Amino acid sequence: MRAKQRNRLLIVLGVLIVGAAAAGGAYYWRQAQRDDDASESRERGVVALAGGDYAGALNGIGAYLRRFETRGASGEDYYLYARAIRHNEMPNGKHLAGAMGALRKSLDLEPGRREVQDELLELYTLTGYSTEALALLGEMERASPGDAKLMEARVTLLEMQQDFAEALTVSEQLNALAPQGFAGQLRTLRLRVLLEQPAAEIEPWLDDLAQAQGDSAQVALLRASALIELSRRDALDSGLRDRAKRALDVLRTSKEEITDPAAVPLVVQLLDGAGLFDESLDYVLGVREGATAPIRLLIVRRLWHGRRADAIAEAVEAWRKDGAELEAEVLAMEILALHALERSDEAVPAQAELANREDDGARTWSAVLGHLLGASPRELDRRAAREAIEAAIERSRDSAMLHQARGEMFATLGETHLADESWKIAARLAPAWSAPL
Repeated sequence: MRAKQRNRLLIVLGVLIVGAAAAGGAYYWRQAQRDDDASESRERGVVALAGGDYAGALNGIGAYLRRFETRGASGEDYYLYARAIRHNEMPNGKHLAGAMGALRKSLDLEPGRREVQDELLELYTLTGYSTEALALLGEMERASPGDAKLMEARVTLLEMQQDFAEALTVSEQLNALAPQGFAGQLRTLRLRVLLEQPAAEIEPWLDDLAQAQGDSAQVALLRASALIELSRRDALDSGLRDRAKRALDVLRTSKEEITDPAAVPLVVQLLDGAGLFDESLDYVLGVREGATAPIRLLIVRRLWHGRRADAIAEAVEAWRKDGAELEAEVLAMEILALHALERSDEAVPAQAELANREDDGARTWSAVLGHLLGASPRELDRRAAREAIEAAIERSRDSAMLHQARGEMFATLGETHLADESWKIAARLAPAWSAPL
């Protein structure tokens, strides 16, 4: 080969090498830039998560995991992602399934991390995966024997599997190890009732409890609950029926002392079940201040059943002034109450607050209210309204108001049998409620 040709070939080869090097450098620069972008997305996601912006957290941390899933993503990354996706509600509980998958991946990378196990156990229990929950619980108990929180979780899971005898054994061990107050004793009583223990076994247990704790109002509540249930089971036992009546009378004189959130619903249930509707309503009005989320919901429902729209408006306004983050159904009941009081203008801020929320509960209640308040009976799209109410019932099966509204929808559609079934459910859930406002 002549020198001139050789030089040309060397030049071409050099150009190719330089070009390849430049292309390779550009590629690696782009990859490094994408890594940096993903890391910045993670940082933004973590900040969003801390601030309660779960959509922003999901996008930011999700972008990081898509980039680093096989290149160094940690258990912490998946734990953060699980917390973000859990709070981004999706149809059919897909967000919960996604959170459980991320938590399992986190534990694969960091086995035995307790806070991750706690959250996964909670989600397994919430979604009914009792077998998986018990397997996880076994691992946790081996690492932390005698942990009261884990024992309580075991009772719940055994009850879900209807293994009431074993659940009772663990419940009594838990009460002895770490007294659980009223909630623990109520759980033990419920298990005894589920096992259909006779009065001859339950009453001595109540006597021992009274001796250990004194004849407190909460022990009186447990006794009344037990004896009323036992007298229903054995209606021919007049002595048992008399003891149940006396226990209820004791409860009636001491109920104002009962403010434990675990006890309040049972007081209302027993008073309403005995037809003492006015006493039940007065009791509910007395526990409004500082009410927890479940008790707020109980209060607005019970006030609605008692046709006390004015008290609903007052209670919700007081909770709002106290800085409480009001639940979607509480807001919805406030809106209905204000409309019932012909103060619909005052309901506009609550309707806007409900409409601006992004969770499924708020969207569901907004849809229901849109049908119940947004059109005259002649203009109402009853089938669409029925679908909205059915969706709300899926979320709040114990809402008498929703079952009553569904009954009205069925009636207007000519489905009287289904309407009657819905109204019976409403009556069972709210015996104090004779008619809507």
